[in-house]
Amino acid sequence: EYPAPPLPTPGSHPKLPASEDELYDCLDYYYLRDFPACGAGRSKGRTRRERELRTNWPVPGGHERKIAQKLLNGQRKRRQRQLQPRARTRLA
Repeated sequence: EYPAPPLPTPGSHPKLPASEDELYDCLDYYYLRDFPACGAGRSKGRTRRERELRTNWPVPGGHERKIAQKLLNGQRKRRQRQLQPRARTRLA
């Protein structure tokens, strides 16, 4: 149906693109823009947008989260100790 492209002759050089737009297509620009240039395994193969959308914690401050969790756990333990009678030991 379609004519075959002409075969290059041994003495001819391939035609170079005139601009960068001809060199890259839309998908190439997507990968260049969204995927980080750093090593593999840093974002589990996700784009920056996917990583931001699928993040568990909207606040990146891990230290504040850890301190708040410790305080809540301590309060919960104190309440549980007050509700339960103290276990009797031999020493007392």
